[in-house]
Amino acid sequence: MSAIKKPNKNTEMEVVYDFIQMSNKGVTTFTLTEKTGYSQKKIEKVVDQLEKQGKITSFLQGVYTKA
Repeated sequence: MSAIKKPNKNTEMEVVYDFIQMSNKGVTTFTLTEKTGYSQKKIEKVVDQLEKQGKITSFLQGVYTKA
């Protein structure tokens, strides 16, 4: 019998959003890829979704902060 893995409670979007919220000065997509281990493409997709939801904003190209 194989071990059953528990589902991850945090979605990719929640993980990225949490990192952005914790940053006072904003966070770059490069930093997000390093901290999360997600690919650059995945980070860009998640960041785009968060921007469309109005949860984050970009104040410089590639630098994001909570809205």
